[in-house]
Order: sequence, then structure tokens, then C-alpha cells
Amino acid sequence: MAKKKVTSKKTEPVAHEKYCDKVMPSQATKFLKLGWSVKDACDAMGISYRTWMRWRKEKPEFRQAVLKGEREFATEKIERKLIDRCLGYDYEEEHSETIDDQVVTKTGEVIDTTKTKKVTKKMHCPPDVPAMRLYLQSRMPDVYGNKVDITSGGKQLIRDDIIDLTPAERAKRLTEMLQMATQIGEESTE
Repeated sequence: MAKKKVTSKKTEPVAHEKYCDKVMPSQATKFLKLGWSVKDACDAMGISYRTWMRWRKEKPEFRQAVLKGEREFATEKIERKLIDRCLGYDYEEEHSETIDDQVVTKTGEVIDTTKTKKVTKKMHCPPDVPAMRLYLQSRMPDVYGNKVDITSGGKQLIRDDIIDLTPAERAKRLTEMLQMATQIGEESTE
């Protein structure tokens, strides 16, 4: 019986594993900006984790795109958390409660029992005035930035319309200003 001659085929890389400098960096940025893991981004792009790591090492534009996506995701996450702190938010807190009880058996014997019960409590974190100030100062520095008078020895000056308010009135006023700034910001991005 004649042996079959075995020839080795040189396999071409799969089309989606070929690097395209216009597509791959933008896809990496997009997926990481959305908060996807590297593994999920690799699956979506049709590449292996090893390919991702090789491209990150060998392709400067890919490496920059990955860093950009990671930074933008972190920045957006921080902005969302800061806005939550500014406006206040609700959350649930879980803890365990121990309940001591006594059970009487059929024979009249009293047995002490202890039960542990998980309790979920709805909580509210009120608006945070320093967070509001930080948000407003960073979004509208000309209006809410720190104003320093060089002739007064560098002491920080506070706007006259806010200085005489009580802390509750100040918080209310800052909440109103934050909402106005948010609306202005949303209008400017449209």
C-alpha cells in the first residue's frame, strides 16, 4: 500500500486577526471606554488575548488607543460618581440581625434559640456641598473658580450673595446652580 504524501499547508492568518491601523485602535478605544474587559473586547474584535497583548507591545497607536479608552472610562465613571455626590443618591445597605427566642417543646421544655436574619435597609446620601463646589468650579471656573485678591494678602474671597446664607440655604443655592450648570453643559454638547 502506498503511503500518502503529507504536505504541510502554510496557514494564512485569519482575516480578522490582521492588524488594520485605522480600525483596530478605534475599536479598542470604543470597547474599553464602554467598560468592557480586555477579554470581551478581544472576543468582539475576533482576536486572541495574545494578539491583543502583542499589538499593545508592538503597535504604538494601538497602545495609545488602549490607554485612551481606559482613561475615558475612568473619567466618565468618576464624573458619574461626582454628580451622584452632588445631587444625593439612594442605596441599599445589608446587615444581619440576631433574634433571640424561646421555643417550648411538647414536653414543656424551654429551649433558647438564636436566629440570624438578613435585613436590607434603604438609605439616602444627601447632596454634598463640597462636591457641588468642585463640580461647579471645574465646569465654570470663570463664575465659580477661586477668586484671590492679590492686595488682600492672597485670602480667598467668597461671593457676597452666598456668604450671608445659612448652610442649608447655601446647599439649596449650590444645588440650583449645579442644575443650571448641568443644563448648560448638556446644551453645549448637543
